Amino acid sequence: MDISADYVEWMQAQVSKFADNYDVEKDRAFAAWAINYVLEVEDDDAFNQSDTLQRGDAGIDGWHYDRDAGVFHLIQAKYLEDPLSPYNSPGNLDSLFKGVLLLKDPQKVEKGPNGEKLKSVALAMQSAAEDGASISLVFFIAGRMSEESKKKLADVTNELGGHYSADIYDIERFYEMKLSEEPIEDLSGKEVTFKLSGKNEYFERTEISLPGVNSAAVFALDGRSLADAVATWGPKLFHGNVRYYLRKSNRVNKAMLGTLDDEAKRKAFWLY
Repeated sequence: MDISADYVEWMQAQVSKFADNYDVEKDRAFAAWAINYVLEVEDDDAFNQSDTLQRGDAGIDGWHYDRDAGVFHLIQAKYLEDPLSPYNSPGNLDSLFKGVLLLKDPQKVEKGPNGEKLKSVALAMQSAAEDGASISLVFFIAGRMSEESKKKLADVTNELGGHYSADIYDIERFYEMKLSEEPIEDLSGKEVTFKLSGKNEYFERTEISLPGVNSAAVFALDGRSLADAVATWGPKLFHGNVRYYLRKSNRVNKAMLGTLDDEAKRKAFWLY
């Protein structure tokens, strides 16, 4: 994937901003920025949850418990000054797997370096597991990682058991996230045709709680037809009425929450 120079500059500026605001090195700032950007954690919380312990940190550069999603994230981050260069040391990420095994026993953690701090993470992970949360090993890489390396990390994670998963963010995935947030052109002047799933597979609704709208039709589409349209047009297909994730802080999502909070407006939520 070709990654624009503008994006690289934007990403480096974001990391530098965290570094300046918290007076830390860029590698620490990168971990905090990534937690903030990807996991949507507030700045201060992201910084506090990316407390790199350096020697004796069990390979852990951050953690975050998403209670709503039921996922406890254990994070390792690697920052390269040139994010377009390949990250050729995936073996260095193995330390996080060892850290996971260590954190399973909070009493053992307490006896090692940074014992109290690691024990607090271990107890938080233990509590999350008791609540039924899954454990996600998250790798943030400010560089390119090969598909082979990603597969190796996924395979090792699978050996930990069904409650564990690996989530890898390299420069290409970060770039894809940024692109999904950018304004995109719509399909003005284009014609897209869909097939119904069968004869008369639709109904019309005339009682709508929305001024200016007299009726609306609901269709059951042929799935192959919809998939073909998505493959052809991508996000443009949904530009007029967004149907993909825009992050909690996005103005569209904030407006949706406002609609749900309004007793009158939420009656037409299905139509919006």
